[in-house]
Amino acid sequence: MQEKFLISPEQKEQLFHTELVKYGIPYHKAAKAAKILVSNPPEETLTDEETKLVQEACREWLKQRQRLDFVLQQLTTSNSNPDTDLHYSR
Repeated sequence: MQEKFLISPEQKEQLFHTELVKYGIPYHKAAKAAKILVSNPPEETLTDEETKLVQEACREWLKQRQRLDFVLQQLTTSNSNPDTDLHYSR
């Protein structure tokens, strides 16, 4: 049985905000982007500034998320192969 969890718009905004900040989006930029994402306005009603802000925040979130996934994948791969040494350069 698949359960559906309903969350309030405030909880959804908080979740988006937390995720954006977690992946390096500045606090105030994340707050504005989260508010816009939750309100889900028609795209044509957004200002150019709002559209740019949301696109930048989401693009940076995705970039950092993919980076983390790659690092975790590399760690998992190296942990499964004990002969692999990680070499760090400075």
